[in-house]
Amino acid sequence: MTSHNNSQEKLNIQEAIKRQTEIDIKKEIEINGAIYKKNAKIGYSTIDHKGHLKIVSIMNYLQDAASEHASIMGVSGFDLAEKNLGWVISRYHIRIKNHPLWQDTMQIRTFRFPHKNLYEMRNITMGKLIKPTRFKPYDLNHENDKGDYHCIVSDKEKNTDTDTGASNFFSESIHAKVCWVMVNRENGKPVRLSRFIEPQMCEPLSETTFVNLYRDMNDRKYMDKRDNSDENAKIDHYYFSNIEKPVKTDFELPFKVRMHDLDLNGHVNNAIFVEWAVETMPEKILSCYSPEIIDVIFNKESLYGDTVISKTEIYQNRCSSEPNCPSPLTRHVIVRQKDQAELAHINITWCPDKKITDLVKSI
Repeated sequence: MTSHNNSQEKLNIQEAIKRQTEIDIKKEIEINGAIYKKNAKIGYSTIDHKGHLKIVSIMNYLQDAASEHASIMGVSGFDLAEKNLGWVISRYHIRIKNHPLWQDTMQIRTFRFPHKNLYEMRNITMGKLIKPTRFKPYDLNHENDKGDYHCIVSDKEKNTDTDTGASNFFSESIHAKVCWVMVNRENGKPVRLSRFIEPQMCEPLSETTFVNLYRDMNDRKYMDKRDNSDENAKIDHYYFSNIEKPVKTDFELPFKVRMHDLDLNGHVNNAIFVEWAVETMPEKILSCYSPEIIDVIFNKESLYGDTVISKTEIYQNRCSSEPNCPSPLTRHVIVRQKDQAELAHINITWCPDKKITDLVKSI
C-alpha cells in the first residue's frame, strides 16, 4: 500500500512539474511577443527578369515583417527615434529553398529572441500555405515523380477528407536569421536593450522555448519525411557562419549613394549593399544561376553622397540542392572610396536554374 502511494505521489509530482514547465514556456513566449504572421502577394515590381522575387525585395519583405512586429511591441524604429536611438542590422543569413514568383501569396512569420541584452535576434521565414495531400496509412512513403515526399500528418488526421476544410500547412520557401543592434543615433554606439525594452523581454530564451517557437513557426505538426528542421532547431541559434573575405578582385563597380538608398537612420539600407554586390556579377552567371544562400556582415554605415566600390571574387563551388552541378560561390566586399573602409562583407552561394540543372543531368 505504501509503495503504491509513493508511486502515485511521484506521478503527481511529475505531472505538476510538466504543467508548470508548460506554463513557464507559455509565459516566456507571451513575454517575447510570440510569432508574428503577415500575408503578402508578390507584386510585379518586386520580381526580376526570371520572374523570381528579387534579392532586395526578399530582404525588404523580411525587414518589413520584423519592423511591424517591433511596432506592435512598441519598439519600432519610430519609437526608438523619439529617444534618439535606432535599429541597425549587424548580420544576415538567408537560405532560399524556392524562389517566390509573381502573384504568389506568401506568409511571412517571425519571432524574436534577445542575446546578452545587446543583440536582438530574429528567425524569419517566408512560405506558402498549402492544403496537405493525405494518404491512407500504407501510402505514407509515397514519393512523386519529382522525388518529393508528401507531408505526413498525425494518426488522427490520416483519413481526414481534404475537402472538409482541413488546416493548411506551411511550406517554407525562404528562411532567414537576422541580428539587430540598438544604437545611439548620435555616435552610432551600441546600447543595451534593457535601456528601452522591458527587462523581462531582454532575458534569453530557454532552449525548450526556442524549439517550441521554431516548430510552431514552421507548423511542425506537418512533417516532410526528409525534413530535419527539428534537429536544426537545436543548433546554437545565436551564432552565424563565418564570412570569407575576397582574396582577389575579379570584378568591381563604383556606386554613388543616392537619397533613395537611405533608411530612417539616414544610412544606406542594408538591402542596397547586397544589390551592389550582385550588380558586379557577370550577366552569364546572373542569367543561369540564382542565389541559394546569402551571408552578410555589416561593419560600417554609408551616407548620402559617398562613393563606394563593390568588389567581387568568384570561385567554383557546389550548391546543396544540386550537388552534381557546378555552381559559383562569390565573395564580396563593399569599400568606401575616400578612406578604403570595408563597409560590408557578403558571401553568396549560387545554384543553377532548373533549365541548366536539367541540361547537366541529361549529359
